Amino acid sequence: MATPDEIAAQVPIGASLTSLPGTRVVSVVNSKGGVGKTTLANNIAVYARTVDSSLPVLVLGLDDSSRTDEMFALDDAPPKETIYTALRRGCLDSAIRPGRYGVYYVPSSPRISEPMRQAVDPSLLDRALRRTAFPGLVIIDTNSDFGILTQSAIASSDLSVVPVADLASLFTAKKIFDLLEEWGRPRTCARVVLSMLDLRIKYQADLCSDVFGLLVASARRLDLPLFQSFIARSPKVQALATNPEGRTYSILNEADRTNVHHQMSELVEDLLEALESRRATKPDELGANTSRSSPEASHEPVAWLRPRTPEAAFAVQPGGQEPLRVGQFPFFMGRNDPGVLNDLAIEDLQPWQVSRRHAHFIRREGRIGVMDLGSTLGTWVDGHQLGGPTADPGPVFFGERGGVLVLGKRKSPYAFDVAVGKTAVAPQTRVSATSPPLRATALAALVP
Repeated sequence: MATPDEIAAQVPIGASLTSLPGTRVVSVVNSKGGVGKTTLANNIAVYARTVDSSLPVLVLGLDDSSRTDEMFALDDAPPKETIYTALRRGCLDSAIRPGRYGVYYVPSSPRISEPMRQAVDPSLLDRALRRTAFPGLVIIDTNSDFGILTQSAIASSDLSVVPVADLASLFTAKKIFDLLEEWGRPRTCARVVLSMLDLRIKYQADLCSDVFGLLVASARRLDLPLFQSFIARSPKVQALATNPEGRTYSILNEADRTNVHHQMSELVEDLLEALESRRATKPDELGANTSRSSPEASHEPVAWLRPRTPEAAFAVQPGGQEPLRVGQFPFFMGRNDPGVLNDLAIEDLQPWQVSRRHAHFIRREGRIGVMDLGSTLGTWVDGHQLGGPTADPGPVFFGERGGVLVLGKRKSPYAFDVAVGKTAVAPQTRVSATSPPLRATALAALVP
């Protein structure tokens, strides 16, 4: 039987740890600072433990800050080993310590960049991880550069999470996807998550009037894979790392009443599903499609929206009679506004039922669901309210028979039958309460 050192020596640069039984590696990477890498990495670890309490989780911090220790250290005693000494030895095992929230971590070091200053082998971290063979999920928080240590983290990863907060960080994110292509790995080995977004920022522009829509549109234009969740900027979350105790606290435990808590939950569910999907894919299939694949090619389900009212009919397709196909996820729905990105833009009339950014469809583990995005009046699925003034934003997933989706109040005219299927042809939906012909004049008839 080969030793861990012999196994590590056989691994070329750019090959992830997917083949190592029981080990999954996620790096959080962007060479631009201020995008929330450390906050994401540490909180992904905590939420992953909540999703699967039997899953061991290890956090490695590859920058020279002490944020990892502030989050997870059980005491203030100086560690005998750090990430610096562990990498010099080429193995992490004796440096791993149990931490708060049930998460393991390796103590940080201000000297972390030293092992790489003279390094010529960017697979150093990959080989150290293989010799350690941690039996669970490894989260790597990288430095704000694109040096050998950061590239080593990408090479070690089954999946790289790429936080983007603005156009500058989106363009630096593209380097990661270019590097994956250079290594012959599919672009789906990394995904962009929109992070630290201040949704109050507005632009005087016709295309996109807010930062969220601008970044989603730009990522789609560059064909960069996106996570279905995003992380908003929150003063409550920022305060978790600034306190007299000098500790950093988790969003799950100290900010569970914020929208960011729901967003983090969705992100981690999406991330864990992506990891399992990659492990279930044969190695020779991983590079078969480096761009966004169609649902038919990947045998993933799509949704169909069939309007139940004349108002909903006009919103879906003025002048047509076909249901609307939903095949790209996330799929955004909201009131028509030239400055807001919506895949379904609804021409609502005052008093408005639909918010400018109302809800979105997501797809997870072969199921399709809907999540409210902070709308004023909420979203209804089969009589169950999401969002609005008080309700949980979801998501709620549709069963095989689909369901009824209503945007706005429970009696809002923007009601749709939702059917779910894996074919290019719309499956039969339930009989709607009303099924009028779709006419371009349908909305005009509603105006007093």
